Amino acid sequence: MAFIDIGLLIGGTRYGGWQAVSVVRSIATLSGQFSVGLTERWPGPWFSWPISTGERVQVLIVDQSAIAGWVGQVERVGEASRYMLSISGRDGRAIRSIAPRATGRGVVGG
Repeated sequence: MAFIDIGLLIGGTRYGGWQAVSVVRSIATLSGQFSVGLTERWPGPWFSWPISTGERVQVLIVDQSAIAGWVGQVERVGEASRYMLSISGRDGRAIRSIAPRATGRGVVGG
């Protein structure tokens, strides 16, 4: 399996080495969202990275911007057998869809 370089650019610092990554761009809502995570047996320097909710973020895929937006959630979990850091957010273009959508009763407005 090929390694794809995914990074978060926050406050001029690039954060990488993610083990789990999800980047979604939606045509229906004209928006994007992302989540990244790391889990290790022992905490490393990454566990205390200074990343906070509300910060501007760029999601970089092989150094190309895929999403530019905001950090929505930062979660740090420290337990006896594992340490986890997960970060998620969305782009700055998140708007409510105006396209019709299908329901069980037919098509309705957005």
